[in-house]
Amino acid sequence: TARLDTILFESDRKLKQVADAHSRLRRSFGKAFADDGVPFTTRLVKSQAFEMFMGFLIAFNAALVGIEVQWQAEHIGQPVPGSFYVLQHSCAAMFIVELILRLKVFGFCNLYWRHGLTWDHFDALLVASIVFEMVLDVLAMILARLDN
Repeated sequence: TARLDTILFESDRKLKQVADAHSRLRRSFGKAFADDGVPFTTRLVKSQAFEMFMGFLIAFNAALVGIEVQWQAEHIGQPVPGSFYVLQHSCAAMFIVELILRLKVFGFCNLYWRHGLTWDHFDALLVASIVFEMVLDVLAMILARLDN
């Protein structure tokens, strides 16, 4: 019975650790996980965690562009490795999803016509340029295959 008590005590301790970790995770994501009748997308887009993630993604993408430019300067005339395209298009896809979520939560008129020119306009312009660049990349790949 002493062994059974030890096993039960350890199991109880592990469950408490899991519950504490779950509680910390919920607190770290703030209101995004609250169950107050507000749609999940609204809670997510308005959460500090979402803003922090998007800020990190912007910094990561900027660093990635710098690394790619450095690589191209050191390897003039060589084709850019596919990993750069994969990472950049992944970032672009996340930026597009962010814009769609913001449009869903705030609506077009509230997001773009409330206070004149804002960061939202700049964000939309950047996402549009990313989409344009992605289309050009795809067209360049298609034309390269047709030439071969």
